[in-house]
Amino acid sequence: MGDKSKIDWTDATWNPIVGCSIVSPACTNCYAMAMARRIECMKSGTAYEGTTRLSVNGTPVWTGKVAQAVEHALTQPLRWRRPRKIFVNSMGDLFHESVPDEWIDRVFA
Repeated sequence: MGDKSKIDWTDATWNPIVGCSIVSPACTNCYAMAMARRIECMKSGTAYEGTTRLSVNGTPVWTGKVAQAVEHALTQPLRWRRPRKIFVNSMGDLFHESVPDEWIDRVFA
């Protein structure tokens, strides 16, 4: 998550959920799988822990585990003082079958 982004079409990123499941062949092109793996390997104990594994050919793949953001991260946009374009859930699937409806409600709130 970040208040600033290097992505030219957005100002910030916000990930109230991290992780996903592989659901189609197009998922092999998912940049978030590789990014999640890098984050997971850099520091243990992050929300990304267990969200990826290495496939037979050594590339990262989603495990199907999703993790909810900590409370502080969930409410982060409420503390932003200036308007911005926010890329929401660049690193996960908010509507994954494992995400409770109550959490989705809190994200939208």
